[in-house]
Parts: sequence; C-alpha cells; structure tokens
Amino acid sequence: MPIGSRAAELSKAVFGSEHMLTVMSQIAQAPDTTFSAPVIERTTGLAGSIVHGLLARLKRAGLVQVVGRVEGERTLTYQRREHLVWQAASQLTSEVTETLGFGGHHDN
Repeated sequence: MPIGSRAAELSKAVFGSEHMLTVMSQIAQAPDTTFSAPVIERTTGLAGSIVHGLLARLKRAGLVQVVGRVEGERTLTYQRREHLVWQAASQLTSEVTETLGFGGHHDN
C-alpha cells in the first residue's frame, strides 16, 4: 500500500476524512503558525474545495482561527491555535512514513 493510501486510510479512521491528516500535517509543519488555503492547496495537491471544507471543520473545532486577509486579495489567513492535536498529526504522519518507507513500499 503506498504511503498516501495508508495515510488516507488512517486519516479516515481517526478524523473521518481521508484528507484531514495530510492537511493537518502541513499546518503542523508550517514554520509560522499563520497560513492560507492556497498554500495548503499547493503543498498537498488537494483541490481548493476540499481544503476549504477541512479548514472550516478545523475552525469550528477551535484548532485554527481566521486572523486576516492576504493584502490586496480576498484570501483569508489562518493561524494555528496551540493544541496537542498538531503534535499528534505530525507523529501519525511520521509513523506512516517510517512504517512504509519513503518510496511507498510495503510488506505483504
């Protein structure tokens, strides 16, 4: 099973969405706590509609908050709020990567 497939399976089981772990991992790994949806879209390769829906869920959960807009654009900027879930998302992603290896190989 490729890394992406295993991560999607784990994400669906834990978060109810096959893409949530990928998005949360990117947010958790961001060097700054602020980010925008287009940045997440570019780094994950996910469609904007998926990213926006997941960000809305994270916002409702109190894990991210809107802090402004990109100057001269309608793009919202978000801030990651302090929470242990970000460390957990990074750890889950690392475990999937370590278990399956970077090349997507797996043991049968």
